[in-house]
Amino acid sequence: MVKVPESARTIDRPKGTVVVHRSSGVHAVKERSYAYDGSGRRHCVDGPVIGHIINGRYVPDNGIPHSGGRVDSKEWGNAKLCTMVSEDLFDDLLKFYNVGESSWIYVLAVLRCIYPGMRDYQVQRKYSFSYISEMYPGLGFSKNQVCRELQSIGTEGNRIRDFMRARVGSLEVDEMVVIDGSLQQDESTVNTLSRRSRKYREVKHRQYVKMYAYSADRMEPVCSKIYPGNMTDSRSVGDFIRTFEISKGIIVADKGFPVSSVEDAVRGADGIHYLLPLKDNQETIAEHSMLDFDGSIPGTAVQSKKVRVSKDVWLYSFRDPDIAAEEEDEYVRKHPDGYDPEDLKARKPAFGTIVFQSDLDLTSARVNQMYEDRWLI
Repeated sequence: MVKVPESARTIDRPKGTVVVHRSSGVHAVKERSYAYDGSGRRHCVDGPVIGHIINGRYVPDNGIPHSGGRVDSKEWGNAKLCTMVSEDLFDDLLKFYNVGESSWIYVLAVLRCIYPGMRDYQVQRKYSFSYISEMYPGLGFSKNQVCRELQSIGTEGNRIRDFMRARVGSLEVDEMVVIDGSLQQDESTVNTLSRRSRKYREVKHRQYVKMYAYSADRMEPVCSKIYPGNMTDSRSVGDFIRTFEISKGIIVADKGFPVSSVEDAVRGADGIHYLLPLKDNQETIAEHSMLDFDGSIPGTAVQSKKVRVSKDVWLYSFRDPDIAAEEEDEYVRKHPDGYDPEDLKARKPAFGTIVFQSDLDLTSARVNQMYEDRWLI
């Protein structure tokens, strides 16, 4: 037991009190009280703390309780708005997970929407300072718990698939569904998805294929799946459509997905269509003079052209003057020692342009909007 120094014991304080040492180094002042044992003998005991010896003087306790760490001001607007437009997700989760898991999954998804780029170690703090912790109280989001729960949930692939199938099944009959696919860099050594894709010679790193579908009307993802980077396009697209039982939609991918592969994947699926950008050097672009624009997108500076190639094939081309200027500037910067004027003249017509092939008859404005929207997702 640490002895209280005389300098602290001799400081003026209320009568009938005693000074005791605290582990924090601050001396507490307690009331002196008495207790009786079984034989009726009285003993001195320490009573409640009524003050402290601080900086050489007695400071009485002011009765204010210790801070409990409870957040008394929480962000309300973003949590309320996000839950207003997404609570049907929670209802769908309840069909496949218990109440605790459904709440945990839903709240984590909402927090990631509210706070983009949030790290796992930040989730608990964001949850505590968001009003969603009042709407869905008592959930744990420590870094270790987030990792543990996500691993546990991720092992049950069939339950995840069934949940996403339910989301697909909830789409309206006339709702526009966009099926998107792209190659993503993946040099991880702890998963089986990192493989050399068909574009390895160009990009020099391993990749995986990300497939997902979203409602173009609600701007809401409905299902997704990851495939090894070396899987062929037709196999990944075909498997994705079959796995989630997608009966209608439009495949909108990047230039890495050859039209022929997608055509093979959707053959026989009458409700599945495609809208794919062509590579800049494809002969069909020059053959149909797709860079000789004859129209524009209303309300924008984007030039456009639409050509029907055959009974079930249409071409759509666009030129954005702002992007064209950026690409020309980039070309010049890449040749600080001078460039070939003839080479620039030959390349310039293609700057800021993109050409699509589709098996649907759409307006140019609709095609342009669909491709722009995919970057939002």
